[in-house]
Amino acid sequence: MPQTVTTASTTTTAATDYLETRRHELRKMRMLMVDGNLTTNLRSTEGGVNG
Repeated sequence: MPQTVTTASTTTTAATDYLETRRHELRKMRMLMVDGNLTTNLRSTEGGVNG
């Protein structure tokens, strides 16, 4: 939200800094089959915040 500053006979508008943070999540799944048999079943989840 802009702020208005009045001094003597001048009026200026100062914009405030805007910062938006976002949370993210990355999901991975790996399945490996050999000769029709499931040999590997891995799941991982990574997450964080950026902004």
